[in-house]
Order: sequence, then structure tokens, then C-alpha cells
Amino acid sequence: RDPAQDLPYIAGLYDTEIHYVDRFLPALFDGLDADALARTLFVFTADHGEELFDHGGWKHGRTLYEEQLRVPFIVRWDGHLPAGVRVAGPVRLLDVAPTLVAAAGGQLPPSWQGHDLAPLLAGGAPAERSPLFAEHLADGPRRAAVIARRWKLILFDRQAPFSPGNELEALSYRQELARLERVELYDLARDPGERRNLASQRPDVVARLAPLVHDQLGRERPGLRVLLAGVPEGGRLTVELRCRRLPSGWEPLFLAADDRVTAAGDRLQLELRGDPVAKGVLLPADTELLAVHTSGATPVRVRLGGGKLAGGTPTPAEMRHRGWPGGADDGPTLWLWLPPEGAPAVDARPDPETQRRLKALGYVG
Repeated sequence: RDPAQDLPYIAGLYDTEIHYVDRFLPALFDGLDADALARTLFVFTADHGEELFDHGGWKHGRTLYEEQLRVPFIVRWDGHLPAGVRVAGPVRLLDVAPTLVAAAGGQLPPSWQGHDLAPLLAGGAPAERSPLFAEHLADGPRRAAVIARRWKLILFDRQAPFSPGNELEALSYRQELARLERVELYDLARDPGERRNLASQRPDVVARLAPLVHDQLGRERPGLRVLLAGVPEGGRLTVELRCRRLPSGWEPLFLAADDRVTAAGDRLQLELRGDPVAKGVLLPADTELLAVHTSGATPVRVRLGGGKLAGGTPTPAEMRHRGWPGGADDGPTLWLWLPPEGAPAVDARPDPETQRRLKALGYVG
């Protein structure tokens, strides 16, 4: 009821956990002789940070602010890695497993997304890294973030339907609707605490980073994307999709509060306003589109993932494209994009024992 009064005590408990671990790490190292230390690679990290009312909430897995994403990553390997090296720039938990496998002399599976960090840990110059991506862990509509150098974009799919499963989920959902914006942009170099949302001031940066979110989600989630991009703010567009059979399982993709989607007969109609964020709907992958019509004051091109729409019925092969199909100079475009067939490598399901353990830890329902 009084977070400001409770915070010092709760933060003190959290600090106590950190000091406890720090106190006993020397005992671990002192128990090993020099030969054992030279044969052993130690990695100290964590699976998440913790929000201590930094942005008006608690715990972890619910937001994508830095207090939840940033974790310690400390490595020791006597005789192989020099002490005192600090890696410039961010690395990811995805990089931990490749680093361990490479250190042990193993071959990295080609499906792995992470990188071996040993050259960086040895003091090498950092290579140009891909943007970092994160998604929320807990219940509720999707939250996704991308970090590209100094800029961080967070998208919250506020219009996605959600039915809380219990009282705690309902409370958390109400709090998040009150404290999380649909679009948040931060300059981490000048604002590491993420206090100044620059989304309305830098729509150019939002428009550049939003496709990176869609690109990653396209790797994880199958389905036909109908996405409007590049329409100036204030403009409005009506999109009518005629299908052989209207799918019942369509989902919104980062729609704004005043966007509308209606379904009737064999048609799905989208009324969308101009927005720096590429947005629209996600349809089942087997949706058969018969026709696409657009109307509005702003001329919009209809393009397929694999090329231009020349008229007639778009085929799945024409809409397929690996990764976000657009470019920086596309202009106002309605994309019909279908990621490639086949289960993405990142969508692998855990085995039953892993599922049981995750459930016991409270990470899955």
C-alpha cells in the first residue's frame, strides 16, 4: 500500500541475497587447487533481473526494462582468460552455451543463435553485433523489445485479447495497462534508467526498429502477416481482405486503440491510422486470400513478401519470405508476408522432464 516506505526494506532483502552469494564464492574457489582451477571454466550469471518498483511494479518477467533484462555475467578460467577484462557492449544469455561448448572443444550446432565469447573475454575487439531481442515471460499480451546500439524500442500489444486466469493475473494485467505504453523508445546512452519515452519525438527511430521486432517474431510464430507500414501519422487506410473461408483465429499485431478490425461473411476489414509502428493482423498460415482492396487518402502499395502484387489471387509461394521483407525506403506499404514453412528452430518444445521442472519453479503454468 505504501511502496515508497516498503522499498528500502525490500531492496535490503534483495541486497542481502547478493551479499550472501558474494560471501561464499571465495570458499568455492579456495577449495580447489591450481590444477583444478586451470581445468575449470566458471561462469556466474542469472536468468533475470528484478524490478523493485523502478517503473511502478515488482518481481520479474512482466516488463522489458533494463532492471529486468540486465544480469551479471562473470567468467573465470585460470591460465586461459586474463583477469580484469571488461567486455564493451552487450552480450546475451544466448551466448553462454556456445561459449561453454567451444571452451570444451565441441562444435556449435548451426541452429544456435548465440556466439562464442572467448575472443572477447580474452581482450579482443568486439565485432559488430546484431540487435538484441527480448520478450516478456509472464502472462498477458505480448511485450517485445529490440536494442540496437543506443536505442531501445519496447512494443506492448495492448489490443490483444486476454482473459486472466486468476486474481493475481487480473491485478497484474490492470497494473500493466496503467503503466505500460503501447510504444516506448529510450536512448540508453543518455537515459539508462528509461525515464523519458521518446517515441513521439523520434518516429523515425521507431519506424526503423519496429521491423526488427516483426523479423524476430516471424522466426518464432508461423502465420500470415497483414501489416501496414510507412503511412504518415494522421493518415487513415481501410483494408478489405476477401478470403475463401474467413479464419476465426486471427490476432491483432500491435494495433493502436483507435484501429478497428471487423469480420463479416468472407471478409476481414481493417481500419488503420498512420503509425511509425508496422501493425496489422496475424492470420493462420493456411488462410486463402482471394482479393485485397485498400482505400484512403494516402496511396498505398500492396506488396507480397516475395515480390509485388500484380493482381489476382496471391499464392503462398509469392508471400513467403525469410525475414522482414521491407526496406528503409519502401514508403506506404501494405505487406502480405508469410514466413517460410517448417517449425522454426527457436520454437522447439521442451521434453516432459524439462517441462515438469520449469513448472515446479513457477516458470510455466
